[in-house]
Amino acid sequence: MLIARLETERGLAPLIEISGDSVRGLKVFHVSSHDESRALGAAGIPAILSPWSVDRPGLVCVGLATEYLGGTDDPARLEGGRTHVRARFETLTARGRLPLRIAGTNYTDYTPATTTVQVLFPLEVDLTPYVIGPPLANGQGAPLEVTTYSIAVHVFKPVTYQYDHRDFAIVTQSVNEEAVTLPPAWPGQQPITFPPGSLRWRSQHAVPGPESTEIIYEFVPGVIINNSNPDHKFRWRLEDSEGRGTTTVFVSTIYPSRVWPELL
Repeated sequence: MLIARLETERGLAPLIEISGDSVRGLKVFHVSSHDESRALGAAGIPAILSPWSVDRPGLVCVGLATEYLGGTDDPARLEGGRTHVRARFETLTARGRLPLRIAGTNYTDYTPATTTVQVLFPLEVDLTPYVIGPPLANGQGAPLEVTTYSIAVHVFKPVTYQYDHRDFAIVTQSVNEEAVTLPPAWPGQQPITFPPGSLRWRSQHAVPGPESTEIIYEFVPGVIINNSNPDHKFRWRLEDSEGRGTTTVFVSTIYPSRVWPELL
């Protein structure tokens, strides 16, 4: 088995460059083979997205390049030539994404937003049993500012990937029947797992590129009610004969539950 040796002499030793919005690094490995494919597969060559070190988990490998130095492999031992493999490392850019769109690179964007909705009944419960009070503003309701956020999962497939939107037609506008784990926001972070019923599949589309095909999945997180698990159910109050809201709350399912396909 070929084993890559990290070069440490002057001019070839590991290099780290720090700029205003990112960190870049370079490692050079020596492999005893003239064959570039075998050199890239040698033990010790970093995998794409593998970290520089434990201390720098966000500095990840984004590219590999071979340089033939000389010699020819012995047919019996399949080694004897000399090749350098240069591994390039980069952190996230200031925009918060990997500088290169490499197949196998996956990350998740969480985008917050605020909006205003009309609420018909107050949160406070009065002393009358089972009644929370008359509709606010004589039935017009009151504006309530709420904070929401959208989730976009970016998955980079090989340029040969065959995208067909019909594969996702059945799960569009459905909630997850099983737990779903999304990629981390950036290398070094932990992925987040969402329990069943807490995500709604909104849409997906593909963006072809020269190095990979980017698939963007958009999801909507559920609402948390009274410290419960987030969900996408519709809740509404029963009114009494005088139009007052009662404490009877109906929980209605309006989005179907589906088993989602693999995202990555």
